[in-house]
Amino acid sequence: MICKNCNQETEPGKFCTKCGAPLEEASAQEQSATEEPIVQQSTQTPPPAQPIQQQTQQPQQGQQVDFAQKTKELSSNFGGFFLNALKKPSSARDVNGVHLISGAIMIVVFSLMISLNEFISYKKEAKDIGVGDEIGFFDFLAIPFLKYLLLYAIIVGLIFAAVNVAQQSLSIQDVVAKYGAYLVPFALLYIIGILLEVLDMTGLPFSVVGYLAIIGPILVVPVLILSEKAVKGFDYVYTTIGLLLLSYIAYRYVTKSVNNIEEIFYNLW
Repeated sequence: MICKNCNQETEPGKFCTKCGAPLEEASAQEQSATEEPIVQQSTQTPPPAQPIQQQTQQPQQGQQVDFAQKTKELSSNFGGFFLNALKKPSSARDVNGVHLISGAIMIVVFSLMISLNEFISYKKEAKDIGVGDEIGFFDFLAIPFLKYLLLYAIIVGLIFAAVNVAQQSLSIQDVVAKYGAYLVPFALLYIIGILLEVLDMTGLPFSVVGYLAIIGPILVVPVLILSEKAVKGFDYVYTTIGLLLLSYIAYRYVTKSVNNIEEIFYNLW
């Protein structure tokens, strides 16, 4: 230890062995100088855990943003798909597998339109005769919706089989997209039929509008898709006849099962 009074080395103690000056201040200062870094180190607060939370929250926020962006992009694509087919139905010839999702959405929407209109009609009639509570959502809406969806899926499968027989270069994705595009004008026709029914214009020729909207996707759309490209395989006429025959059989089978719901309704009556 160095005495600050005489600058001579002395043994540790209260007084300097050379000059007798007190050493308490020096020892206290030295102790505080040696202990201060330890105190500062011990009192230092640990780093906050916020970065870890941010790391766990960032993927969730990223997923939400990604989902919202994909939904927005999907709705935008379907909007353009629908408007193009509505303004110019013949543009469905240019539709391909890139528009698969939009075409599938249109098939679902068209099936839902028919089922929902029938459900509302049943509900209204049932309310007039006092059995409105007996019209269940599942039996009178969900089941018809699934059956119409199955019908159009069968039609798409038959069209795909026909284009393969005709040796046309169309994939199943192309057929789904084209079928959905060709459904757009028939959906508009079906809406017009509903409006005519609301206005109580159900006689000829107004009743034909709704019927064409239903039968068109079964007998007209398959022919339109099959006629887009040259037939290299089986004869076009026979291929078309076979396609229409099988499509009509599928339509009659599905609508017959749907008509069983009408029998249930009239039994309630």
